[in-house]
Amino acid sequence: MTETRASSCSEDLIQSSLFTFCIGEEKKHLVVHSEAVATTSEYFHVLVNGNMVEAKTRSAEFQDVKHEDFMRFLEYAYRRDHTVPWCVEDQNGIKNDEETSLPAVPEAPPPETSPLEPPTEPPEEPPEKPPDFDPYPEPPKPERRLK
Repeated sequence: MTETRASSCSEDLIQSSLFTFCIGEEKKHLVVHSEAVATTSEYFHVLVNGNMVEAKTRSAEFQDVKHEDFMRFLEYAYRRDHTVPWCVEDQNGIKNDEETSLPAVPEAPPPETSPLEPPTEPPEEPPEKPPDFDPYPEPPKPERRLK
């Protein structure tokens, strides 16, 4: 039964209508299965299946999204997993840590006492409590008288 369900889900995705995304300032067109995107969130479900203009025209434009970022989103939409991007330094071809490392911060010198300030002394320890001190003493017992 699991195999049937999995194949029907894949079939629903593959046979779903196509939706075009226009991504980034370059306006790259990416045509995807609407079902893959719609199942990622309520926002995308309404965007591709709702009453919005985008759902009617079967296209949406995202100028403020980078193409690489949207491709990772689509990877997640189809696979429910994504590839972690490389570090920016790696993509720029930086060869070693010396080029990217910050200068060493020197250790702070020990604080000097000012001649105007009295020397600081360690705080006094609180006086010890007497050994017979009981924070919760028992109330006195009433005296019993014999008749």
